[in-house]
Amino acid sequence: MQVAMVRGIYGKWKVPIYLNFDQKMTPEILMDIIKKMHEAGYLIKAACSDMGGWNQETLEFHMKSLGYHIPLTQMKRIFFLADAPHCLKLTRNWLLDTGFVLSDGSIADKKPLEALVKLVSSPQNPLEVTSCYKLTEAHMKCEKTSRQSVRLAAQLLSHSTAVALQRYLPGDDPEAALRLSKVIGTINSWFDVFNSYILYSTPLKSAYGTHLVEQDKCLDDMYHLMSTMHCGEKKFLQVFQKAIMISIKSLQMLRVELELRFEKKFILTHRLNQDLLEIFFWPNPNKRWTS
Repeated sequence: MQVAMVRGIYGKWKVPIYLNFDQKMTPEILMDIIKKMHEAGYLIKAACSDMGGWNQETLEFHMKSLGYHIPLTQMKRIFFLADAPHCLKLTRNWLLDTGFVLSDGSIADKKPLEALVKLVSSPQNPLEVTSCYKLTEAHMKCEKTSRQSVRLAAQLLSHSTAVALQRYLPGDDPEAALRLSKVIGTINSWFDVFNSYILYSTPLKSAYGTHLVEQDKCLDDMYHLMSTMHCGEKKFLQVFQKAIMISIKSLQMLRVELELRFEKKFILTHRLNQDLLEIFFWPNPNKRWTS
């Protein structure tokens, strides 16, 4: 099933506008949807998708143009973003499967995480209180359908995991634990900025724009990480890296444009991901984090 939905960036409304079976989303279908929305009086400023099929080509093009000019919108820019939860899962998958080779040639892989899970799950665990109590073997194996769980990815690549790695230095190489702690901390901070639900919270979980200096620093750190690291023996950037980089630049430019044109100084970034489609397919709130 192919479904497209539209929602307000600021207004509390959302509605399905396209549904078809055995039909891939194509640039032509997307352009037709945007055209009809403009004809109905709605201004489209952003589009979000996962990393399937033609979406990769669209994001590749957008990476070069950074602000896709649609002719039928009178040269108004539409910013493309990849679904942040989907990117988080892909980041987790590549970390566990291949590890990351950082810009200085050092390696960040799953070994410290494996040691940490053994430490906190052991009956002889000397730590009465641990900051990563949620971690289990399930977070490391990620087999079959569990690999589709956003919740497992978010818990593994969380602030509490980064703190635990720094505090307990699990494994035989303390430097490796510290290095992975920094990488996970960078990823977690990026996801906090890209998944804000309320106007004011902690600086990174508040709406994007309310703590702009701190939020942009986290985005810039993530951009640098994604643009300079490599996955295992791969020599080129992977799709998820490019998607995250494009999304970061799109979000920053979208905020500037919305402020200049509409005097809007913040964005609740969860409205720029595919959660609403997930709710459409999984109305049970207990299942929303499975994909």
